[in-house]
Amino acid sequence: MKKITSKPKIFAKTFWKSLTNPSYYKDILEAKKSFSFKYLFSLFFVTSLIVGITISVRMLRVVPQTPKFVETVKTFLVETYPKELKLTLKENKITTNVKEPYFINLKEEQKAAIAPFEHLVVIDTKASPEKIQELNSLFLVNSENLVISDGSVSGSYKVVPLNETLAKIPNGVSMDKTLFTAILEKMSPYFLKILPRIIIGISIAILLLYAPLRGGISFLVEILILLPLSLILFLAAKVLKKKITFSKTYQMSLHGATIPVTLSFLFGFTGLYPYMMLISWLAFFIFMFVVVSKLDKS
Repeated sequence: MKKITSKPKIFAKTFWKSLTNPSYYKDILEAKKSFSFKYLFSLFFVTSLIVGITISVRMLRVVPQTPKFVETVKTFLVETYPKELKLTLKENKITTNVKEPYFINLKEEQKAAIAPFEHLVVIDTKASPEKIQELNSLFLVNSENLVISDGSVSGSYKVVPLNETLAKIPNGVSMDKTLFTAILEKMSPYFLKILPRIIIGISIAILLLYAPLRGGISFLVEILILLPLSLILFLAAKVLKKKITFSKTYQMSLHGATIPVTLSFLFGFTGLYPYMMLISWLAFFIFMFVVVSKLDKS
């Protein structure tokens, strides 16, 4: 039991000294490289675990709000569906009772939600999918496809075929606002039941997988980034006539990475993150140059 509890203490001590004490790096020269690799991986794992727990807790806080969310979405869909619109299925294809192209728009105060698009949905049963590029709409419904614009400057879009779904619906079935509202009323209890389970499931998955996946990927990226940076430090050591190998310079850099990793963790959820990345690596170089300058020449 004593051995298990000592590991967090060793990690905490290594973290603090790597972050604040240039003289500590002389001890690193005597340590095995595996110790330094394990330390850096543990650092990424711990920071990723904290971020994963934070995300999971935030998601779980949403669970009590699902009834309000479902009711809000249902109200929005009912209000958005036009009274005059009637969709009819004929020979597994969608037809309408309105003049096409038919535009379904949001209220003026809601349009910011779909910016830069002017229309929420355009129904044009005879339109080809690429016509969505000129319709300035988020969605396009033609006779057998749902087309979704991605909002990019290139005007790219995604086509979702509806053939299989439409084939399961009896020919001649029609849907107007009354039927649409009735369908939503019947589906609401199902969503009220399933949404909290989905959110809880995602939260648990994040809690279990986020730390090893993000921590592992970040660790691999970091050890690659440190290779050229360690070379710069190694050349600086040579200029200062310090007799140190590149391998040991790289090992010290594994501990020096504590600075950018810690700052990235602290400012990762703020708008300052891009600037702090530059500052953190600048701090890394300044700190590591101090470390190298303090090394013995022998």
